[in-house]
Amino acid sequence: MNNLPVVEIDYSNGVVAELRDKTVVREHSHAIRSGLELTVGLMRELDVCTSRNDKLLKAIASVKDQKQRFAAQRAVSLPVRAAVMRDLAQSARLWIQLERQAFRISDDRDRNTVSAIDEMTEEELEVSLLEDIRILNLKPYQEP
Repeated sequence: MNNLPVVEIDYSNGVVAELRDKTVVREHSHAIRSGLELTVGLMRELDVCTSRNDKLLKAIASVKDQKQRFAAQRAVSLPVRAAVMRDLAQSARLWIQLERQAFRISDDRDRNTVSAIDEMTEEELEVSLLEDIRILNLKPYQEP
């Protein structure tokens, strides 16, 4: 049995809510960026596998165990690599879509939805971008 006291947080307090929101935005931004980086890394590995497929098949041919050889040949086969590429492309689309949503970038595929950015003045857009930079704890670009 857990004897720890239960602590209730009053989220109606603006400071606590703002802190919670910033933390969530940072965590989501990090998850999106990490997922996209992982997807791109896997695409690079697939590219290496595809560009060196002949060498891989020669190395696999030297495997004595028939079951291991068959499994390795299947793993580097064109249908498997094509399926992996399809899945990675879908993952990349998802991560990019989530990133675009996080930064309120309009999606040209849905022309019925007006982007908030399209309706902002230059000053409002600059304030919004600086706020996003601050929330994500990034450093703004400074001209040399």
